[in-house]
Amino acid sequence: MTFRIATSRLDLILEDIAALEAFSESPAKLASLLGAQVPPQWPVCGADVIAYVIDWLKSDPELGGFGAYFIIHRADRMLIGDGGFKGRPNQYGEVELGYSLIEAYRGQGYATEAAGALADWAFHQPDVTAVRAETLPDGLASQAVLKKIGMVLDGEYRHPDDGRVFRWRLDRQNRPPPRKIIAAGTPPGAPPPPPPPPA
Repeated sequence: MTFRIATSRLDLILEDIAALEAFSESPAKLASLLGAQVPPQWPVCGADVIAYVIDWLKSDPELGGFGAYFIIHRADRMLIGDGGFKGRPNQYGEVELGYSLIEAYRGQGYATEAAGALADWAFHQPDVTAVRAETLPDGLASQAVLKKIGMVLDGEYRHPDDGRVFRWRLDRQNRPPPRKIIAAGTPPGAPPPPPPPPA
């Protein structure tokens, strides 16, 4: 775990196979690696997702920073969720963003802080032209987060399992001013991170 995106309140640490396998053995092992508490509510999507992410990382060792991140509340030293990308940029330079937080930390701006930092990091990568996301029609909290980071509704489609799904998009030329983030380290297969912004 050598790559971190730091915001004013959060540390986003790139997930790797060793850390996820440590969690599969014992949440205490992951807690030791992260230097943070791992609550029983994590991962938000259920423990089955861990095996899926491990297989995904093994299938694409050059994924670099376009993977999933642990979201850690710095002051509380608490793992509060996950965020990140669903893969490298597609042929059009688009990446898809996702995130989830445990319930106790919702409604306090952390999802906006994390999603905004991830979008900013993506736009620092020269091949990224747009950041996309999807929500369900009743996902009003998620929709509010996407609007706050500058995304606009870009259509909808019918998912075979989830039904009606909204698509959201933020293009490079329309992005808001970058947030103050600090990127430390370099993810495998990725260009060096941008320098910290001026204070």
